[in-house]
Amino acid sequence: MKKTGFMPLEDIRNSIISLSENEEDMERLLRLKFNNGADFTDMFISAMQNINGEGSKFIENISKVFNMTGKILPVTLDKMNISAELEDRNSNR
Repeated sequence: MKKTGFMPLEDIRNSIISLSENEEDMERLLRLKFNNGADFTDMFISAMQNINGEGSKFIENISKVFNMTGKILPVTLDKMNISAELEDRNSNR
């Protein structure tokens, strides 16, 4: 999947699908690949960012465009590294 900055596109896609009234059709739409290799979700999110700017505003407006009953709320908009400390005290990044 194409990366745009550090936004978790797969998480956004899965949230849209889960919150849509017709999950099956929404999943087919958001997983659509065009003949030239372009990905619908990448193009849609890029267009929403161009219209609404960076930050969470474009994510908020996705709910409005798709007339979703819920909201997609990002945990953070900051770039971050996630790590875990395992039971044996080893660090995993």
